[in-house]
Amino acid sequence: MHSMTDHDGLAETGTAPAAWTIMEARAAGVTLILPERSETYRVMTDVLIRNLREEDFSFLRSVVNDWWGGRPIADLMPRYLFQHFQSTAFTAVKDDASHAIVGFLVGFVSETHPEQAYIHLVGVDPTYRGRGLGRELYERFFETVRPRGCRYVRAITSPVNAGSIRFHRHMGFEVEGGDATMPDGTSIHSNYSGDGQARVCFVKDLTR
Repeated sequence: MHSMTDHDGLAETGTAPAAWTIMEARAAGVTLILPERSETYRVMTDVLIRNLREEDFSFLRSVVNDWWGGRPIADLMPRYLFQHFQSTAFTAVKDDASHAIVGFLVGFVSETHPEQAYIHLVGVDPTYRGRGLGRELYERFFETVRPRGCRYVRAITSPVNAGSIRFHRHMGFEVEGGDATMPDGTSIHSNYSGDGQARVCFVKDLTR
């Protein structure tokens, strides 16, 4: 097991403190070189991030609807995501004997457009929200796909998910123009995920 303070996978232009997060490292001018798999590192005093594993599937399927306030999300995370996208998907776990899962992100590099990556689904245990864990999961994904040649990261959300829209904008995503607008002026894509299922589509340029 490696942590972010190990010299493996970390190219420094300065000296890293023991609990440096990706955001702190970038702000200090430190370049992180992250291996494709099997890297675990600390993002806060009691949480580690590692690559997603197939054995995470059952637990996350059992809690994800509750994490989304009762919305039916579990069907959006089939087992094959846990089998075939582990190198670009991540799990946040407690840094204690339980290693309980408190967050996750599933994303991948596009086979059709290799300069693009896509974040499919992200979740954080409600008791761990407001601590920057969602941001750290996104930054981990950015730092993983950037050296693979990805310039753009895409994501979508439901028009009713105002918190997700604010979060993505705060993370530097731009809303892509669609064929309709919400009352607040946010552009949406009608029927994006099926009849009557509009979505807000985001894109982030990793070179900016």
